[in-house]
This record gives sequence, structure tokens and C-alpha cells, in this order.
Amino acid sequence: MENKGKLIISALFAILFIALLVYIVSPQQVIEVLSKADWRYLLLAALSYVALNALMAYRIRSLLDEVGHKISFREAMDANFAGMSASDFTPARSGYFFTAFLLSSKHDIPIEKTMLAIFGPQMLEFAIKALALAVLVFVVLGQMGILGTSNPLLILGPILGIFVIIGFFSALLFSPALLETFSFAKRVSVGRKFFFLFHLMQKNSKALLDKWVVVLGVSLSTWFLKAVEWFCLAKSLGITLNPDPLVEFGLFLLIHPSVTLIQFIPIPTLAGTGTSEAAFAGLLVLFNVPVDIGVPFALLTRALMIVVDAIGGLGTILDYIRRESIGGILADINGVEERAGE
Repeated sequence: MENKGKLIISALFAILFIALLVYIVSPQQVIEVLSKADWRYLLLAALSYVALNALMAYRIRSLLDEVGHKISFREAMDANFAGMSASDFTPARSGYFFTAFLLSSKHDIPIEKTMLAIFGPQMLEFAIKALALAVLVFVVLGQMGILGTSNPLLILGPILGIFVIIGFFSALLFSPALLETFSFAKRVSVGRKFFFLFHLMQKNSKALLDKWVVVLGVSLSTWFLKAVEWFCLAKSLGITLNPDPLVEFGLFLLIHPSVTLIQFIPIPTLAGTGTSEAAFAGLLVLFNVPVDIGVPFALLTRALMIVVDAIGGLGTILDYIRRESIGGILADINGVEERAGE
């Protein structure tokens, strides 16, 4: 009941923030801009996003195969889309871990192995996002002519902090000694579950090293495809950030991970809804894109993602609800401690 209440509050904040953004620009302007979108570019953007998810599904299938569990590409694709759809409506996109629960339930795979296939590559993707953010900050400050007048620590400090957090959780996947220093977490119910889950993932973390080519290749490819998606969406609305197409595409390579990083911050909205759009529109102003164009563009990037995720994953989610209950997920989590002792 407590989780349901938090979800309702997050949904209300998301609706409020979106409504405020639309009100600032004016509903008529948002509708007018979106109604003129070129459907050909929209289709290319959607295809790029589908290809991105196909690569993520391939990575999941490859990692599970490495730890001794074979599933089909279609099964991995369905589970990935279901998790992506769930993440569209959960704070900090935590719903993506539903992919792991779904695979464990349907294919009788230990939850620590499916979590490894989901959580492990995320560390590398967060590192890419943080690196893109660092480069984008320097590009923007350089464009504004204040790069040399700013305190480097104010710029690099938060970014370095992100890298430290990423490095810490990555180390927890491979270092038993580091994990053991947090054994005090076992005194708390939630902490105990996470402690033993990391303990079990460490038993299979070698798969990430053995499949490093797949993990790195997919992470870089999805980064590229997301830039293709946003580039096409920009063209559908007639937006140009730079007269040189290669430079413009390079900017989208930096902008999209920087903006989507906000969606993973645990703020009280669904997947950063409203806050990431506001940040996106504000960032586009620096590249001479008016707010009354930037806001509809930001809303379009989220709308395309939600629609494609729903088409690909809603059926799988409904099927899971018919077959299982939340109790099944809780049983998986509660069994973590027992399996850790095996």
C-alpha cells in the first residue's frame, strides 16, 4: 500500500510538471508544432528505437547464455520491452528491473542471474552518460565564453561524483572484500536482501568479463542509435542545432545521455517526467532553439518511447499479471538469502 501511494504521488507530480510546461508554452503552440511533424522522420526514429531495444535483448540473451540459461531472442525481446514499458511509469526508471523478475518467473532462472544481465551492463551505460555530460558541459561553457572563468571543481565535481558512484557499484559486482565491509547492512531487512543479491551476482560476474565485447559493443551501439532517434525527431520538427550535419549529430550524441541521466535521478516523478523535458528545453535554448519548439520536441521524445514500449511490452506485462502475482516476485526476493548460503 505504501508503494502504491508513492506511485500515485509520483504520477501526480509528473502530470503537474507536464501541465506546467505545456501551459508556459501554450497548449495551442504545442499542438501546432507536433501536428506538423514529418511522419517519415518519425518512422525512422521509431525504427531506430526498436533496433536499440533489439540490441539490448541480444545482450540479455547472450549474458544469460553465458551463465547457463538459454532463452530465445523473442523471449528476451518481450521481457526487455516489458521492463522498458514498466520503467516509463516508475520513479528513477526502476521498473526496468521487472525484466529480471519476468525472466526469472517465466524461465525458472535464479533472480541473481537475471539481475546480473540487467544491472551489470547498466554500470557501463551510466559511465557513458556521465562522460557525455562532462563533454557537453565543456561544449556549452565554451560556447557561452565562460569556460575559462569557472571554477573547474564546480564543473567536474558532480560529474566525478557520478563516476565514483558507478565505480563503487561496479566494484561491488567483483570484489567480495569490498562487499563484506558492508555486512552491517544485513541487520536491516532491505539491506540484507541487497547484500545477498550482490553476493550471488558476484558468483556469476565473470560472465560480464567473458562477454565484455558484447557488453561494450551493445552499449556503444545503443548510444549511437539513441542519437539517431533524436536526430530524426529533430528533423521531423524542422529543428537544426548546427548547419553541419556531422557536428549536429555529434551534439545529439552528447545531449541525449545527459538528458536521460536525469530520468534515473530518484525525484518524485515517473521516470523524471517533466523535469527532464524542462532541462532538455532549457539546454536547447543554448543552441538557439526557442522554448516553444524545444518543449514540444522534448515531449515528442518521451511520447515516442512510451508508445513503442507499450506496443512491444504491454501484452507481456498483462500476460504476466494473469499468470503470476506480486507474491511471486516477493518469493524470489525472499529466497535470495537461502540461495546465498548454498
